Amino acid sequence: MSYSNHKLMPKWLLPFFNKRFSAITVTKNLSWYRSQEKLDNESIRKHEECHQEQIRDLGWIKFMFNYLVYSIKYGYDKNPFEIECYKIAPITSYKSKKSTEGT
Repeated sequence: MSYSNHKLMPKWLLPFFNKRFSAITVTKNLSWYRSQEKLDNESIRKHEECHQEQIRDLGWIKFMFNYLVYSIKYGYDKNPFEIECYKIAPITSYKSKKSTEGT
């Protein structure tokens, strides 16, 4: 199946991204996925489409700057951009792994 705004991450980039992250949105028109399994997951795609829309609304520079500031200030789980996208498209694999890490 082909997804125009969704592609597999270049293999040489994989070591630079934490394995807990399924995908990363690069631009308003492109998200990269760790594997075909992640790319085929509709919830993950919708989550990344939410980030693409955020970039369209704010512009790439403003989004990336704010995303970084929010991540430093609040952490990934409380980043307002992530909260919005998790409401639209919950990704249970990340949340369930996170909840069992402390046990």
